[in-house]
This record gives sequence, structure tokens and C-alpha cells, in this order.
Amino acid sequence: MHVLDLTSSRETWLGGEFDGRPRWSPDGTLIAFSPAEGDIYVVRPDGTGRRRITSADEPDRPGGTSGPEWSPDGTKLAIIKGGQLRVVDVATRRWRLLADASYIWYPTWSPDGKWIAFVAVITGHLATYTASVERPRSLRVLDGHGGLDLSWSPDGSALVSRDLAPVCCGSSVYVTPVGGSGRQRVADGDLWGGRPWSPDGRKIVYRPLRSSGLYVMNRDGSGQTKLTSDGSEPSWSADGTSIVFVRGWPRPGLFAVKPDGTGETRLNEDAYERDNRVMQPEWQPLAAALSMSSHTRRQTRAAGAVRYTIKVRNRGSAQAEQVVVRVRPPRSADVVGRQPAGACTGGRNLICRFRRIAPNAAATVALAVRLRRDGLARTRVSVSTTTFEPNRDDNELEIRTASTH
Repeated sequence: MHVLDLTSSRETWLGGEFDGRPRWSPDGTLIAFSPAEGDIYVVRPDGTGRRRITSADEPDRPGGTSGPEWSPDGTKLAIIKGGQLRVVDVATRRWRLLADASYIWYPTWSPDGKWIAFVAVITGHLATYTASVERPRSLRVLDGHGGLDLSWSPDGSALVSRDLAPVCCGSSVYVTPVGGSGRQRVADGDLWGGRPWSPDGRKIVYRPLRSSGLYVMNRDGSGQTKLTSDGSEPSWSADGTSIVFVRGWPRPGLFAVKPDGTGETRLNEDAYERDNRVMQPEWQPLAAALSMSSHTRRQTRAAGAVRYTIKVRNRGSAQAEQVVVRVRPPRSADVVGRQPAGACTGGRNLICRFRRIAPNAAATVALAVRLRRDGLARTRVSVSTTTFEPNRDDNELEIRTASTH
């Protein structure tokens, strides 16, 4: 497993000859992966801090662990272990059982972190299910089919998957609305297991049936745009400006192309044949270049009420897009109020999303909690964003956190 720095073209080997598809944490500081021995690990992009999150040694659940997928707040991983769908806390390594089945594939989180969709065989029936993260073993059938390469749209409204084509050979691409109106066949082709959704959830990258090239289409199948004449494993960049893909013989390597099919660029050296690699590219979230954290401490009385006000100001000259504010109150706190209610989701751990913050403008999150005991209360705040101009030197977000008792 390697990390490729696109600014310097330097590759960093992170170890493991048979590591599975890597997954970046939402803030871009950790990579989760599944090596050959069947455990789940996380590691920093520079190769340090390698840490095992799960154990393959469970006598009642033989076999390895697979499918690590990060929760939107970056604190948990959805994993598959011996036919079970579990959620693991990355910090404590404690896990909860969400679903038990004969077979489970393709866990994918809803953007608000409340649900996980997956394909499973339960009591002999293959279907697409959703499981509540907050209410373990609370399942519902989303669709009576079991598509492959399941992926939740960034806006939370639909899932995309591939399944056998209705006529003869190959696969078809299906979009299933979360509202339950049934899946819709939008194209014949393959998704190739990458990151098919554009960051705004409007477009899908795929490879059409009977074609060796990659295409981008609208989520309803219209607006077909040819990107390449060959390629596989496509994944969108976090800012939506590029799509990375793998090209085989006679020009093996990693490439990137713009969504309109222009600007194709080679990203690495011609090392595919030399190292006999299997390439499964995964973009680092752009938020890593614009992420920050803040801590607020407050001495309180027992059962004291505290109001936190978090103000995020855009100090740069470029408009900040898709700003996410994550707030983790003290463990001894009960959340009794939040503002703005429409932008914030989650239980005790809050995720507030703002579509954009203009230069020199600010977004404010207000949180009211009630502390159950005396002591020093610490609230953690982190902010991440993407921008239209991610390479500007003056991109800056400022966090100011205040508390009143």
C-alpha cells in the first residue's frame, strides 16, 4: 500500500503486500485498511502510528475482517466479521453489532451517520438493507435486490449499485431512492468499486457495457460524457475537479482526468508491470488541507447548564464550500439544545453542515448541554471544508469557541 504525493510525485510505502482497498478518514489524517491476516488497521499517511483496530482471533467467528468504511464524523468504522455488520469505535476499539446474516457485503454510511446500507443474505433472502446506527439490530429492507458496489450519494437521497443486466450479459447501473420508490436502471455498465458519485451527488462515473472507456453521466442516466478510451477503478476527487483511474497495458499506471474528459494526466511512474501491483486508488479528502480543531474547558457546578457558541469565520479570499463543523461535548453532558436545528444532526456528537461560507463571513453553531457532575468539562470542535480554489495560499478558517454558565 502506497501514498502518492501529487505535488512532489513521491510515493510512500506504508507496508503490507496484500493490503485491501484503503479508506481515508474524513479529515485525511488516517487510513483504514485490511491486510491479508484479516484484521483492520489504521495508519498515518507518512506510515507512522500503525494500530490494530480489530482482532481476527474470535473462535466463534472464524475468518477475517473486511470492508472498513469510516463514519462521517471520523470516529467509527463499519466492518464485516463472519457475517456480522459491526461498528467499531476507533479510539476505544469497542464494537457494536448492527446486523447478523449469512453473508454481508458493501457497507456504506448515510451522510448524516445515522444509517448504514449494505447487501446481505438474511434468512435465505438476498436484498439491500439499512441498519440504524443508534438502534442496533433495527433493520429495514430498502430494495428487494442485492446490487454490487453499493454506494450512498453525498446528498443522502439515493444509493447507486450494479447488478446483472436484464437482458443477456454484463451489468447494469441502478439508482435506488432512499425514500423507497424502487430502484431505477439508469445505464448498462459497471461501477468498478471506486467512488462513483461526484461530491455534489449529481453525477456518476462508470464504464458502459461493451466499452473499455470511462464515462460520466447524470444520476438519471442522461448527459453521457466520454472521459477515456480505457481505464478502471475510477474515483472522484473531494473537490470534484478530477477523477483518478487505473490504466492497464500498454500504458499501465495511475491517471487523472477532468469530468469533461480533458486534461488527462499521469500521476505515477510506469511501475505497474515492474512491481506487479494491484491498484485501487483512493483520494485523500481535501479537508485535510483545511482542517483544524479547538478545545474549550469550563469548570462547572453539578448538573450545571452550559451554552457553547462556536463561530467559524472564513478569513480567506476564496469561498469555502461544504463546511462541516463537528462538536464533541464532554462525556458527562446531555445535549438539551442546538442551533441551527436544520443544519445539525447527530446525538451527543454533533455534525453541522453549511453549504458555503463567503469570504469574511461566519457560520455560528450554538449548543446547550447539561453536565451531570462537577469537574473540568472539555468540548472538542473540529472544522473541515473544501473550496473552489484549494491551492490558494490564503485559505483560512478561524474557530472561536466561547462558553457561558
